[in-house]
Amino acid sequence: MNALHDMLADYLQIRRSQGAQFTRVGPALAHFVDFVEERGARRVTVKLALEWAKQPAGASDAHRANRLTMVRGFAAY
Repeated sequence: MNALHDMLADYLQIRRSQGAQFTRVGPALAHFVDFVEERGARRVTVKLALEWAKQPAGASDAHRANRLTMVRGFAAY
């Protein structure tokens, strides 16, 4: 594992210990971390978060908002 995946694992563990289920958020954030790494980045940026949130092409505004909300919580951690 690398640093971002380690941070994600810690974030999910903390949130789950607080009662969050994250059955969909965990895999989605793992996909986001992979997305960030595929672009050679070592940290979360606004540009990358927006680029990821807009996927797939033609996604609804609600879908984009959900994806940004997921990333926002992880980025704040």
